[in-house]
Amino acid sequence: MCESVPFFLPIGLRTASTISASVLSTGTSLLYLPPDGIPRARGRSMGMTRNPKIALLAGVPLFAHCSKRDLEEIAAIADEIDFPAGRTLTREGQNGREFVVLADGIVDVERDGERVNTLGPGDFFGEISLVTGRPRTATVTTRSPARAFVLSAPAFRSLIQRAPRIRTSVLAAAALRLSE
Repeated sequence: MCESVPFFLPIGLRTASTISASVLSTGTSLLYLPPDGIPRARGRSMGMTRNPKIALLAGVPLFAHCSKRDLEEIAAIADEIDFPAGRTLTREGQNGREFVVLADGIVDVERDGERVNTLGPGDFFGEISLVTGRPRTATVTTRSPARAFVLSAPAFRSLIQRAPRIRTSVLAAAALRLSE
């Protein structure tokens, strides 16, 4: 968009040596980025060509420390799936075949028919069965429509072997959940 406009001027409003805001003028249009928007836009074409799947992954706390390249690799191995409300995603006692990271929506976690937890965007599940080789420890059902990133067991294992920080976060969550 900016490339096709005859006049393009980026302006950084500075206080001391820190950019406190950024303004882009394209002749007849003006785009203002508040200070908290500057780091997200830096080094990118203002989000216009940004892959929406990568943008969703970047918003997941588990992947917060990942580089753009890491996120691209995760996006390549994760299926992005939309689920309707009321869909059972895992069943207690069954073998686990996938790791699920919620991008949007709410799910209920039940053990022995009793709700023990509610998970939302950024939360994940399915790690216990994949890490331990034991059957699923809970049934997970969508309470609302949900969007999730789903990794197959081989993709999950590959990810945690290549990404020590993700491995540490996943193993810590599995240990905590097993102790409850």
